[in-house]
Amino acid sequence: MEFLKQAEDYVKSLEAKIERLEKENAAKDQEIRRLSVAGGKAPAAAAPAAQPAEVPKAAEGGAKKAGLEGINRINIPKYREPTEQEKETLTVYEDDAALGQKAPAMKSLKWFNGDAVEFGQGKPVVITFFSKLNKGDFGTLSLLSEISQEFLGKVQFAGVSRDGEEEDVSKFAGKYHGKHFDELTSPDGNAGLTVYMTFPLAFDESGNFNAQLKQVMKKGTVGVGMTILVDGEGNIRWYEQFVRGYNPMNQLTAQIRNLLEGKPLISNGAAPAVQVVEESVDLPDDVDPFAKTGKY
Repeated sequence: MEFLKQAEDYVKSLEAKIERLEKENAAKDQEIRRLSVAGGKAPAAAAPAAQPAEVPKAAEGGAKKAGLEGINRINIPKYREPTEQEKETLTVYEDDAALGQKAPAMKSLKWFNGDAVEFGQGKPVVITFFSKLNKGDFGTLSLLSEISQEFLGKVQFAGVSRDGEEEDVSKFAGKYHGKHFDELTSPDGNAGLTVYMTFPLAFDESGNFNAQLKQVMKKGTVGVGMTILVDGEGNIRWYEQFVRGYNPMNQLTAQIRNLLEGKPLISNGAAPAVQVVEESVDLPDDVDPFAKTGKY
């Protein structure tokens, strides 16, 4: 009992610290806005990395897509050989039940930070899942924003929230785009993470889209960090699980290139004969299975 009380006290102290930091950040943001309106100078931001082509803005009628101007951007990580454990748990084999399946329509989703996205409109789509509860996985949004720069105009990128409130998504880009977290690690391994997203974000109010995707992919969970490549006809061609903002298998970019060039996709062969069958249970998709807690 004494141990439980100590754990509870520790959690409460962390929550109090988080609340204090959020208030301090809010105060800093307010001061920056005040100086900007008054004509004063806001604190200098860190020097941005070399800029690729400008990210196009969303069409008139939709919210402006977040740009990269003034953002302290991350670097795309250099390839490293995945560990044996990563290979065992994250490899997608050529006979995976999800590959080749028709992705469910996205009409039930409500879109922010850009125009609505739909499968099967002639252009490949890369979607990922995120949650405000999983700050450690925010790096996935930044990394995919960088990857998307190579495929501007050729591939659509989108994020689907696993949060339960519309406000969590409608205010997400405004709250986190360009925000730096000292306590997190960037996908490139550097200390600190600047979060940014250059693509539309969707709210799955009914949870119907996620439920249909689980059924189509024959997965017990399709949650935070899952990133799926769908071709121009609406067929699922590939997926990878990003972990804490990093994609250990590192095959997604090559698969997108192969798809666009009409080349065969990379094959990891058939699944080993002895394979643990994934149970079809409805797991909570807003919780990062690789983290001890979703709070920071």
